[in-house]
Amino acid sequence: MKVLLQKPILLMAVLCLPLWVIFGNFILAASASILIGMLVGMIRTLHQVTEAKKARAKSAAPASSETPNDKPN
Repeated sequence: MKVLLQKPILLMAVLCLPLWVIFGNFILAASASILIGMLVGMIRTLHQVTEAKKARAKSAAPASSETPNDKPN
């Protein structure tokens, strides 16, 4: 299942045949599988971007939490 999520074109190819049987029309099935594949790809990319932002925020949090030394010695 992870391979299908990583390769939206493969997902489109796999979805095309069952949708063709359901709809009875190849053009409609191909269009629907393209739209579903694009949607899955966009959701996966959005998830990766948010995970990367969280990881960057975690690594930057200790450095930014230090208070500056306002009192001169």
